[in-house]
Amino acid sequence: GKMSIRAGVGQFYQRERLSNGLSMANNSPFSLTAPSIDRTLDVPVPPGQGTGAPNFGVDPSNQIPNTWQWNLTVEREVFRDSKLELAYVGNRGIHLLRYTDANFVNPPSSWLEYSTNSTLLANLIASGEDPATAAADAGSANNGLRPFGRTPACDPLSDPGCGNFG
Repeated sequence: GKMSIRAGVGQFYQRERLSNGLSMANNSPFSLTAPSIDRTLDVPVPPGQGTGAPNFGVDPSNQIPNTWQWNLTVEREVFRDSKLELAYVGNRGIHLLRYTDANFVNPPSSWLEYSTNSTLLANLIASGEDPATAAADAGSANNGLRPFGRTPACDPLSDPGCGNFG
């Protein structure tokens, strides 16, 4: 005929789940959390260095990430060797994996002092220190706002991510 209608739908699952388990090897006792302070070559890590806090975790209630994809195409022959095609394609992601910092300080609390005090910000920039790092760990005030105090960022893998396209 001169017209065709095609449609398709499918559900696709994320198969790769190995890296989540491998990332757990970055936690103690398999690795150390060393301070990022310049050390001499003779003692790169101080004696008795603790193993530190875990920096990765996996939410045990994670579900398998998957996407639904669909399309609908209508084609019509206009005249010989030419056609008009109209198509719609959609995609929806469900339970998509994402990392969240469990020890996160709300940005307004960490950036407020720098955004309201131009002298402080100018001194920070002149010092050559990374403003993002300094504001994220601006001292004991910010550490008091962290859920787990001075422990490093902990990035548990969770699945609340989703997306719609189409």
